[in-house]
Amino acid sequence: MRMQSGMDFETVLDFVRLPYWKPEVQNPAVELLDVAQKGYPDREDGKEKDVLIESDPYTAIFEWLWSCGVQKIFTVEVLDDGPEPHTNSAIRAALRGGDRDFGVEVWKWKKFDICCETVATAVPSAREIHLYSHGNTAVLRGWACGSSLAKMEKLEKLVIEIHPQSANDEADCKSYEREFIFNIKKQCPWLRSDGVSVTYHKPADQGGKKSGKNKTKQDGKDGRQQDTEAIPKPLEWIKRLEGFKEFMIQIGLPSSIKVALLDDGCRLEGLDGRQKGQSFRADDQEYFIGPCSHGTEMARCIRDVCPIAELYIARLDDSRLVENQKFTIASCHEALQWALDMDVDIISMSWTFERKAKTEYDEYEKKFVDLIKEPLTPKAKKVLLFASLPDRGSMIETHQVIPVGLEGVIRIGSATLYGETSPKNAYERPNYILPGEDIKLSTGEIAHGSSFATAYAAGLAAIVLHCIMAYDSMINDDVAEPLFPMARTRKGMMTIFDNLSRRNADGKKERGAFVQPHHVFGHEFSDSNDKKIGILRNIVNEMLPVAERRTFYD
Repeated sequence: MRMQSGMDFETVLDFVRLPYWKPEVQNPAVELLDVAQKGYPDREDGKEKDVLIESDPYTAIFEWLWSCGVQKIFTVEVLDDGPEPHTNSAIRAALRGGDRDFGVEVWKWKKFDICCETVATAVPSAREIHLYSHGNTAVLRGWACGSSLAKMEKLEKLVIEIHPQSANDEADCKSYEREFIFNIKKQCPWLRSDGVSVTYHKPADQGGKKSGKNKTKQDGKDGRQQDTEAIPKPLEWIKRLEGFKEFMIQIGLPSSIKVALLDDGCRLEGLDGRQKGQSFRADDQEYFIGPCSHGTEMARCIRDVCPIAELYIARLDDSRLVENQKFTIASCHEALQWALDMDVDIISMSWTFERKAKTEYDEYEKKFVDLIKEPLTPKAKKVLLFASLPDRGSMIETHQVIPVGLEGVIRIGSATLYGETSPKNAYERPNYILPGEDIKLSTGEIAHGSSFATAYAAGLAAIVLHCIMAYDSMINDDVAEPLFPMARTRKGMMTIFDNLSRRNADGKKERGAFVQPHHVFGHEFSDSNDKKIGILRNIVNEMLPVAERRTFYD
């Protein structure tokens, strides 16, 4: 079969994604892949051959992958929502038949109302499970009260998608939801507080589809959910930078701005540009292996604003093998040290953890705090540190969390579509706010949170530094001081962000102002070298006015 297909596989696959497919075959014994390669049976002697529907075609696919040497699949995603889904026994056989064990970590086999025992048998070591329901509360009670999920001791996240057949079914499910989550956590006490999420699609009797596409996404910090069908309008904040981004790409420079992203890794699929990475997980899993869902979106946000940034991706330890929190403090310290050793210009940290009480000494927390303070010392090389607010409103004070509560960090909050501070950041005193509400992800889902605003801020700082680097190199003025060292400091970049931000009615700068770079970057651009220099000079003078440069070192 492998020779017939002409395909070769690595032993580890990032994901396997399969559509709904029920091929017709001459005989159930005919190999599925042979049918796919040679086409469906033809007429012979003017007569149609007898055909049957292959009932469980994907069992053969996974058998074939195993025979090709594939030993690990991180994510399995199968659209099995048609009129004839795979049988439970076929699903179990596909993943665990014979001596097979692909070690699947993320399970998205979309068969409605599947038996949880099937899932536990097929993917016993999964970290993330997606289950799909037609709104039958009897099925939900079976999932919640059965012992199958309790066997999955590595489970970290359970996502329930409900596609109700009627408004009454939806109402029944919503009334049972609180009890459902309580029972799930009783069966699986190791799940985090935000480890179970339930989303609802439009009822079938109101025009919804069983295979509904209107998904909902929550950012890991704020735990906020929003049912929505609407496709959000293109992010105007990004679109208004297109001309400036193209202008900077055309200028070209021998070196690029280095941005370190400290997060859960990053999938490289579709990530254009230059990047390097290092994993700090306890199990040494590569920085690009696995879902890496949050870090991948953060990298995309940075590149949306500055496509020419060079990314340094540090994968924090999210394995939960050592500490019972999103990332280990030890890995945060190691990743920060690595980023500083790589001589990056910017460090983006879209996460938080609470500081230990003064009576609780934590060696790695102290080391992490000391590293954050290091660039503040007079002789140290400067680096820009961006961190997101915890998105917890009045529930916690900013100084109680790391890294955003530390001196030397630029604190970023989320802005609504109207440029106002997000309600969950109203008490957290951000330095600046950037877009962070109703963000459309690469998956088409909708997300919210200061995480996104922070990544956009890091991307904006990168393209600003690139602009100033280009200005310094093109002006060639022996008298003028280079502006790049000034812009690479916290004070310098905050001066620039102040001048890129909206001001109040009196023209004064506001704390926590909405950054609107298009007001400065919205020039008419030209291919002429002389005009390029003039455009750069005008933009730089607006970002760093001469009067403010003179007082910079005062």
